[in-house]
Amino acid sequence: MSPFHIGPTNRYTRFMVIFPSPAAPRQYLQEQKDRVAAQAVIKEYNLSGKMGPVNINSLSPQKQVAYVCELAETEAAKQYWNQTGEYFSGCWWQDEKKLREASRMLKKAAKNKPISLNDLAENEQTRQMETIQALVSLKPQDNLAQTINSVEDILGSYGSKEQVAAFDEYRHRLTKKDIEVLEKFHNNNDYVGMNYWLDNKLDAGWRDILSGMYILTMAKLYQWGAETPKTKGNKGNAAKEDAVKKNDAGEGAGGAGSSIRDKLLGEVENPKLIYQWTTITVRRSENG
Repeated sequence: MSPFHIGPTNRYTRFMVIFPSPAAPRQYLQEQKDRVAAQAVIKEYNLSGKMGPVNINSLSPQKQVAYVCELAETEAAKQYWNQTGEYFSGCWWQDEKKLREASRMLKKAAKNKPISLNDLAENEQTRQMETIQALVSLKPQDNLAQTINSVEDILGSYGSKEQVAAFDEYRHRLTKKDIEVLEKFHNNNDYVGMNYWLDNKLDAGWRDILSGMYILTMAKLYQWGAETPKTKGNKGNAAKEDAVKKNDAGEGAGGAGSSIRDKLLGEVENPKLIYQWTTITVRRSENG
């Protein structure tokens, strides 16, 4: 039996003759739009010869759109990273607009599948690796181990322990959320401009020397700042110890008696208490 309702074909019931339900016309129109959209994407990104073993006509219109859009994103990413000309020439990552766009492309790829730093190094995907190194304030010449250590430190400081554990779990993979953490570090880094200046003006050897000198200088200044209050306190304690030694030797104002008072009363700074103690001592000696 046909699933369609067979009834009068006047102008009010015509759609009921063609479609199984009142909602079917909208579904039919949407399917037609999906087919047209899928063909438009195939034409725009030249995907006709890149479908692989999948017969797109065997898919539902909705699945056709999803499939060709995924292929289009993959093709667009390939075209972006493999483009020639001036875009990726020189220190391209020092252009913040280019770096943001490259980071956006990485996040788009990581949304579907985490990006492995090991895979990038093994497959020599240089521009993707340069993007990550720029976000963590490394030079493109730095090796994979340095990049992994920097990413771990930043994820631990700006992210969470769970992100660090997941990053270390298998081939140092970065998710979309991880890349957002690296972007946050880059945006909050006040020394990006100075690092770019050093990269442009100096070779790698002088840059490392100046960077090391800067780190040592800042560490020394921090050390001096931390030790200053402690040094003043030590000087005050040393002065008190000298005064006690002089009193013990009879060189103070109170002689030996002053030394006994210091031992019994401790470091009493209130002269009234010292006077009361002295008066009581004198009266006791008189009564004795």
